[in-house]
Amino acid sequence: MKNFNYRFILTIIVFIFSGFEFQSCTNLPSPKKNNNKLTAEIRFINKGYEKAIRFFKKDYVSFFPKELDSNFVDFTDSFSPKMGEVGLYLTCKLTNNNLTKYFAKNAIATYYPLDTCLLVVNRFAAKTNFYNIKISMKDKILINRSCYKNKYPIPNFYATKFSINSTACKLSKDFTIYVLDSRYGKYLNDSLLTDGRYMPANWSNGMSKGVAISKKKHIIIYWLTIW
Repeated sequence: MKNFNYRFILTIIVFIFSGFEFQSCTNLPSPKKNNNKLTAEIRFINKGYEKAIRFFKKDYVSFFPKELDSNFVDFTDSFSPKMGEVGLYLTCKLTNNNLTKYFAKNAIATYYPLDTCLLVVNRFAAKTNFYNIKISMKDKILINRSCYKNKYPIPNFYATKFSINSTACKLSKDFTIYVLDSRYGKYLNDSLLTDGRYMPANWSNGMSKGVAISKKKHIIIYWLTIW
């Protein structure tokens, strides 16, 4: 499979409409109605999304929607370890409250952006520096803290549409982060993995996946990160 050494952030504003027979971002069937313009836009976006999904093993992305529809907000993918991770982030409108209950029930850990101790993958990346990260002596203290002992890694959401700079994970306080699975080890070829320089030794390489949900914004972010 071809490896892509680039990241693209594809954001499109799509007004609420009907017109699809496949499953939505929130896994609800969408009613039928013709809208050729919006159908063409979503189909175009789906090609990139489906290509990104196929890059990963099925069990890594099984909880992601199979296709996108009018609930789609944006998605970001990364296939270069130079960017600190290989990952996929899909943001959708949250129209099914049962999804929150489902993910809360199946999460192995739940975190909040204002938690005082978060183990964040690619912690120091931002939209302005992700290709040339430089950290201070003060930043180095954040790489390996004793409070990380029983924590699972979560992403740095800096490249998503709802990112902010005031929290460690770059999400606002109204989000809840549900970790569905997280494991230490090598889950891609070595050529696609980072050197783990910004992670504790026991998490130098690994995989983590889950969702982040804001009931206030009615937003769900599906995420997978491998480093």
